[in-house]
Amino acid sequence: YFAKHSWSINEHSSITADGPPLYYFKFMMPLAGVLVMLQALAEIVRCVVCIKTGVWPDRLKDVTEIDVLMLRNDPSIDVQTPWAMEAGILFGREAVKRGVIVLNDPDSLGRAINKLYFQGFPVEARAETLITKHDSDIKAFAKAHGDNIILKPLQGSGGSGVFKLDPKNSSNLNQIIEAIGRDGYIIAQAYVPAAKKGDIRLFLMNGRPLEMDGKYAALRRVAAKDDIRSNIHAGGTAEAVEIGEVELKVAETIRPKLLADGMFLVGIDIVGDKIL
Repeated sequence: YFAKHSWSINEHSSITADGPPLYYFKFMMPLAGVLVMLQALAEIVRCVVCIKTGVWPDRLKDVTEIDVLMLRNDPSIDVQTPWAMEAGILFGREAVKRGVIVLNDPDSLGRAINKLYFQGFPVEARAETLITKHDSDIKAFAKAHGDNIILKPLQGSGGSGVFKLDPKNSSNLNQIIEAIGRDGYIIAQAYVPAAKKGDIRLFLMNGRPLEMDGKYAALRRVAAKDDIRSNIHAGGTAEAVEIGEVELKVAETIRPKLLADGMFLVGIDIVGDKIL
């Protein structure tokens, strides 16, 4: 009655000068009551069904009805929808709070988005790396490695903003630093000669190389002739590859950290005996 009457007289508040409308709010109160009553009826129906069948009917859109949630970001897609990565991680955290098993661990996945995460792996499994914002540090690092290094932004993925410095183009170092430095910290890495053959993407499940019928889930990514990046969406091509002792040793070296961080299904990029 009150909602109907308020709507019919176009009721507004008399407390303030502009008099905001009240009939919207008085209409929402009985509407909310009806919705709560419908929800209660739905729960009663679920209870009746459960009593008869012995099984709770699924709430198909309720995260608490999910037993296991697989959570993994895809850099080639996330670069087009940058909001999706953070939203997925936040959703995963809420699912964990509600008792859902989330693979990969959302907190660890959130840290792994940043390339700084790699510095937590054993030093023998990664290329010599410098992370800085200072030109002088990068120039000293380049000199120590014969002007043969890789430069890339700390944030980002998919091969975006990656440059190779060598003696032939060392005069462009200032411009490269300026271009990458606009986005924050810069990663300088010693160049791994084996990168000429591309890198190997090896998939690990629960810390061990994923294997089916004696074949490992892996591929070699080879860069185009006019590019240093082997990322598929950046022009690289995929080739079959045999996984040997070197790659298995790298996987075993990083396995303890992956297990400790709850990283259940990951793809690692191996160049020579290093992960990049």
